Amino acid sequence: MRHIVFATLVLVGGMSSAMAEDCAAPCIGSKISFGLNGDSIFSASPNTLEATSLLPEIGIESYFRPLDNFKFVSVMSLDQVIDPAPGSNSVFSGLGLYQSELYAEYTFDPVTLTIGKIAPIFSLAADVGDGVNAADLAGNADMDESLGMAAAVDFDLAGYSHTLTGTLFSVDRSFLAKSYFNHRPVPTLADGGAGNARGFASTSLVLDGCMGAAVDECHEDGQFGYRLGVRYQRHGVQTEDQADEDILPQDELALLGAVQSNFDIGENKLRLMTEAAYIKNLDSNPVDALILTNVAAYVMDDWTLSAALSRQFNSSAGVRTSEKLAEFAAIYNPEADLGLPNSDWSIAAAYTFAEDEEHQKAHILSLRLNLEFGGSYALK
Repeated sequence: MRHIVFATLVLVGGMSSAMAEDCAAPCIGSKISFGLNGDSIFSASPNTLEATSLLPEIGIESYFRPLDNFKFVSVMSLDQVIDPAPGSNSVFSGLGLYQSELYAEYTFDPVTLTIGKIAPIFSLAADVGDGVNAADLAGNADMDESLGMAAAVDFDLAGYSHTLTGTLFSVDRSFLAKSYFNHRPVPTLADGGAGNARGFASTSLVLDGCMGAAVDECHEDGQFGYRLGVRYQRHGVQTEDQADEDILPQDELALLGAVQSNFDIGENKLRLMTEAAYIKNLDSNPVDALILTNVAAYVMDDWTLSAALSRQFNSSAGVRTSEKLAEFAAIYNPEADLGLPNSDWSIAAAYTFAEDEEHQKAHILSLRLNLEFGGSYALK
C-alpha cells in the first residue's frame, strides 16, 4: 500500500497542469489534498476531557478516463481510524489508510450514473458549509463509505438549475472497509444499525436547486440555493445493547431541508446557510433527532469570517436531551499558489464551544492547514 501512495505522488509530479476533469480521453489524473489539523480542548467540564491533538488528513483522488463520458475514480484516505480515549493527547497516532471511494461513472447528458463504493449525499451543511467544526452535528445525519449506485439528472426549471439524485446503498462490509497501518473494525451484520442489512438496505432522494450558478458552484457563486432530501434505511439485526434494554430495532427515516444565499455588500459578500434534518429512529433505535444548523460567513477577498450555531434535539420515550455547538472561525485562502500544478491552500483558526447530551462541555481552539494540487496526463 505504501508503494501505491508513493507512485501516485510521483505520477502527479509529472502531470500537466490541466485538471483531470478537463482532460480529453483517454487520460489519467490525480488530485492530492493534505491537511494538518490541530485541536486543543483547553477548558472542559469535567476537566479530565482536556486534551491536545495534532493529526494529518490526506486524500489521494485518482482518475482513469478511457472515454470522454466514462471514468473510474479511486479515493484513498489517510487519517485517524482509532479514536483515543477521552482526555488523551493524540499526535500522529491511530492513523490508517483506507479506500474511502471506488466507483465507475458514466454520463449521458443530462444523466450521470455511478456505481461502486460511494459517499451518499445528504447534509448540505456538512458538504459545503463554511467554518472548521461548524458541521459536526449536521454530519450526524450523513452516511459514509457505502456500497451502492446513484443516478443524477440535471435540468433547468423556473430560472433555477437543478440536480435530482436517487441512491440505493448499504453499509460497506467488504474488504474495501479495511484499513492499513492501524486496523479499524470492519462492519458486520452482527453490528446491526440503520442500513446495515443484506442487499440495498438504504435509499435516498435529494433535490438540489440554484439560482445564478450551476448546482455544484452554488455555495460560492449562486444567488440562492436549496436542498430537499428524504432517506429510508432498513434496520439491521438486534444488537447486544438493544437486547439488554429490551429494544427492538426500527427502520430509520430522515428528512432534510436546507437553504443558502449570497448577498453582495460592496466588493465583499455575505453568505448565509440554514439547515434542518429530522431523523426518526436514529441508527435504528427508538430515538428521534432534530438537527438545526445555521452558518453566516463574511467573505473579504482572501479572508472568510464565519459564525455557526448548531443544536441537536433528541427524544426517546418522553425523555428529551440536546447537544449544542457554537463556532467562530477565520479562514485565509489566497489566490496565489505554491508553485505546484493547480495548487490551492488555506489556513483556518477557530474557537468552538460544544456540549453533549450528558452536559459535558468543551472549549476548543482549532488550527487547520490545507493544501491541494493535481493534474492530468494524456494517454495518446
